[in-house]
Amino acid sequence: MYFPQGPSRPVIAAYARTPVGAFRGGLKHVPGTLLGSVAISGATRALPEGLRPGVVIMGQAVSAGCGQHPARQASEGAGLHRVPSICVNRVCSSGMDAVVDACMRVTLGRNECVVAGGMESMS
Repeated sequence: MYFPQGPSRPVIAAYARTPVGAFRGGLKHVPGTLLGSVAISGATRALPEGLRPGVVIMGQAVSAGCGQHPARQASEGAGLHRVPSICVNRVCSSGMDAVVDACMRVTLGRNECVVAGGMESMS
């Protein structure tokens, strides 16, 4: 999301998603943080030229066993080494809450561009 014309009109500037697999299917050994990295990387590649994220906000419902700060792991994996990250853990709707937080940051002028979404490996 970014701030095209002042503080009240956040827009989705780019998006990406990961493949969806069957329960206990082909993605069962792929950690959610890696899936998050793939999505973040795809979204940042699709951003309009010159637009860079100021923060990454990722939601994850079940972060147990993922190590410290899953959002940071995903951000680092996507090559955003100097971009701060925030992890949202609200169980259901963590990813949606991350997007809402991104909208608030853009609307209030805190960030011009935010990467936000959810990451999970429920396989």
